[in-house]
Amino acid sequence: WFNADRALRLFAVKRTKDCNGVTIPSQQRFVHYYEKYMRGSVPQTNPMRLMTLRIIGIPNAVKSGVRDEQSSVDVWFEVRSDFQRKDLQNVGRLSRRQYTSKGKVQCQVRRGLDYLLFTAGFEGLCTFDNDVRIEFFLQPRLGLSKKPSKLFRFWLNTRFLKPKRTSRDSTSALMDGKMYEVVLRKHEIDEACKDTKHRLFSNGMKVELVLRQATAEELSQERATSGAA
Repeated sequence: WFNADRALRLFAVKRTKDCNGVTIPSQQRFVHYYEKYMRGSVPQTNPMRLMTLRIIGIPNAVKSGVRDEQSSVDVWFEVRSDFQRKDLQNVGRLSRRQYTSKGKVQCQVRRGLDYLLFTAGFEGLCTFDNDVRIEFFLQPRLGLSKKPSKLFRFWLNTRFLKPKRTSRDSTSALMDGKMYEVVLRKHEIDEACKDTKHRLFSNGMKVELVLRQATAEELSQERATSGAA
């Protein structure tokens, strides 16, 4: 009878004075992952190749600098993945950057459709496995600060992703690889979920990732370029 939702409610009541409990969406997601793990049938590894990434609902901080479809914005994301860990002593540490889209893939603006797009075609963007953190940044055009602003982030674990049919990027299932689609709504995204008055992000904001199973060659190449053992 005990499941992730009941465990989260019990923790909220027993361990927090305001009964809010675990409020970070990624932490809640991993509690549900653990429930699935205890029920079994979870693969030991499930490397993914990120094909496209969309931010649906252009953040207001970005939208202010977008005039038309040809406008460019200095928005990028960074990925840190579990396979960077060299040994058991470093299991809790993801200190090295594995991939950044900055300088590699331009953030495409679709103002009319209200979304930002990252894509590299059939080649894909990057490969990751197990725990993965994806964080988004914006370089302000105005003001004195040269430090990039952190927009939002989220954690996933590829072992718990399930294949899903997707209407986009489906040509020959992208070289016959199994396709996956992950959609995270605003309340499921770290930092963005705090914007309850929708001053930074619209109420309908969400992030959509289209992935496919990575090949052994792609995984090996990613390990080599990221310096992982």
